[in-house]
Amino acid sequence: MVLGGHPFKMHAAEIPLISINENEDKESQKSSSQKIFRIWALQAWRVTVSSGALAGVLILLVNVITLAVMYGRFQVADHAITFFAGSCRTASSVTVVSHLIINILSTILLAASNFSMQCLSSPTREEVDAAHSKKRWLNIGTPTLRNLYFVSKKKALLWMILGVSSFPLHMFWNSTVFQTRMTNNYLAITVTEDFLHGGKWELPSVASDLDYNEVTIKGAERVPRYHSIVQGLQQKATGIGPNNSSSGLEYLTVEQCLKAYGQDQVSNRQHVLLVVDNNATVSTTAYSSLLAIYYNTYTVAANTHSLFLWMCPKLTTKELINGGEWTCPSELLKSSTNNWIPGSTGANGAILGSQYDAPVRYCYSQPVPEKCKANLVPAFLIVVIICNVIKLVCFMCALYMTKQCQPLCTTGDAIQSYYKLREWVPRLTTVGDLWEGGRWRWGKAVRWWQWLFYLISVVVVIFITGFYYDPLGMAQGSADLEPAILGLGKPHQSFTVTHSGVSNILMGFLTANTPQVIVSYIYLGLNNILTTILAMVEWCSYTAGNKAQAKGLRVSSPAPDTEQRSTYTLSVPWKWAVPMCICIAVLHWAVSETLFFARIDVYDVNSRELDPDASVTDIFYSLLPKYITVALGSAIVIILVGLGLFARYPDTIPLAGCCSASIAAACQPSRPRQHGIPGKFPEDLAFKRLQWGVVEASDDDIGSGIGHATFGTDVSPLVEGKLYA
Repeated sequence: MVLGGHPFKMHAAEIPLISINENEDKESQKSSSQKIFRIWALQAWRVTVSSGALAGVLILLVNVITLAVMYGRFQVADHAITFFAGSCRTASSVTVVSHLIINILSTILLAASNFSMQCLSSPTREEVDAAHSKKRWLNIGTPTLRNLYFVSKKKALLWMILGVSSFPLHMFWNSTVFQTRMTNNYLAITVTEDFLHGGKWELPSVASDLDYNEVTIKGAERVPRYHSIVQGLQQKATGIGPNNSSSGLEYLTVEQCLKAYGQDQVSNRQHVLLVVDNNATVSTTAYSSLLAIYYNTYTVAANTHSLFLWMCPKLTTKELINGGEWTCPSELLKSSTNNWIPGSTGANGAILGSQYDAPVRYCYSQPVPEKCKANLVPAFLIVVIICNVIKLVCFMCALYMTKQCQPLCTTGDAIQSYYKLREWVPRLTTVGDLWEGGRWRWGKAVRWWQWLFYLISVVVVIFITGFYYDPLGMAQGSADLEPAILGLGKPHQSFTVTHSGVSNILMGFLTANTPQVIVSYIYLGLNNILTTILAMVEWCSYTAGNKAQAKGLRVSSPAPDTEQRSTYTLSVPWKWAVPMCICIAVLHWAVSETLFFARIDVYDVNSRELDPDASVTDIFYSLLPKYITVALGSAIVIILVGLGLFARYPDTIPLAGCCSASIAAACQPSRPRQHGIPGKFPEDLAFKRLQWGVVEASDDDIGSGIGHATFGTDVSPLVEGKLYA
């Protein structure tokens, strides 16, 4: 059962009487509304199914309108529609919020589906009798597969359709929205202050040769025309001082410069001038106001970790392996920023010229507009809409089927059924069972192999999630790489799964979101265990040993003017169901941000045009949501195990609340004096406040020495060491 809550206590005495006055229309309307409310309240769990159907309609409208707007306003390119382009922060926020909304809506549909599935798998009294005749028992009030062999084929088929349409729902839905990040290849150019005043400069000899010959380095990467870039930067910088700004360039302190370029994706800036003192000692044969050019290109090739390696001091191979390039910006910020001397050779770039041990005093950066994107895959949204329609039809069919043949959805339904219809002839008055007492833990309600299989599965998933996806250097203790800085669901070049890109885009999406199916299984297993435990809690709440007072049965269709209670739930109260659904929705969302499909567009160092050969389409993972996933998943397991181990049932009632045969045995009327004559309950007993306990003590006038325990209005607790039938 998915949704739950405290029983809706609408007793007949609390329902206003319908007064009919033919002369007053207002009274007639009031009477009609009261009648409608009365019918609604007395079939409350059907209201929950109807609410699920209504939610399905609203969600379907949202999906259809979204698809129509996307097709109407935007173009499809490479199986995707770009519906936002601009700020990277905004694009990331749009994607994260979209995934949050998607997982909330999909969890609502999943919960509604599970609720309807439990209603469909709930047997009727006739189906229970048929199973008992074959010496088989059925589950009452809990989701189960075993009941499907005994319920009608139509209900079983509908159950299977709902189940099949639930598992891929989160996977396809989370695949519909993804983001495209961007980064700029750039030049970091060390110049003296004379450069800012039109001073003479020359390209380093290596750079000059590469510039004019346009030779290639590192395979297919073309070396940019450095001369034109440097010339353009000097024209913009000429005449400005350290504390001034000009059109096209922005003054940055050393600290600001380190923060701006100390990241693997530079989306809002391109080239930067690193200004050193005029009196810096240089050993050039001909004085030049340009000392060095640091050129790096973005790549996700294996063993290439950052675009900002140039700004680090020269690193050893050991430092690189241990993630030193990730930590060098923060280390530089911690130390004196007056002594920043870049010069580490990057595996994905080149250093042309020399810094000559001249520290950087300030920078001039070239701001550029961002071109990040939020995208939608219409093919996956169409699949979601189809699943949405299937579920909506199934909800309506479930309402119709359960109305035609009343299922035993709650423990109260089963108890009431056994009061009204004879189950079997009571045992001999000389046969009884010894009550040994003892308080069972909540975990006893669930079979040991179910606990074992579920816990092993979840723990293995948590372990793999926590330790498999680990960036280079994190395992070696590079604590300065803070997960919060890396953000939620942001693709970074060192956090790829394949390191070579994904060629089939659609398969990439599905592969990245396959873990959503695992989370759906975690939810269904959690719901099954919790429903079984809480159904047993409700059963045990009727014990005469319970301090609470006797109470009416919680049934699907309460009789008017009785103590019977209506219910919007099956077994799980709202105080359990709502937190569970919230946790699962957050878990689905965290997983969608932990492992995700995305694209990184790389813009050329010269023209700022998109370089399709350098751009990357891959499956990425993110650290912060990974930690959220592991923490939340672990918390769910710990709480569930804690409930199973430490919470206990009362000690004066057998654990029979989910087994149809056990419920039937516990609901036998008082035994007649002559064997073979069925006992009878009072006709109105099912409509009163009840408790389960001893109705015939072992020392009564029957003289058998064997007591009898069942439901009644005046009962006493079982006594340890006594025999009862």
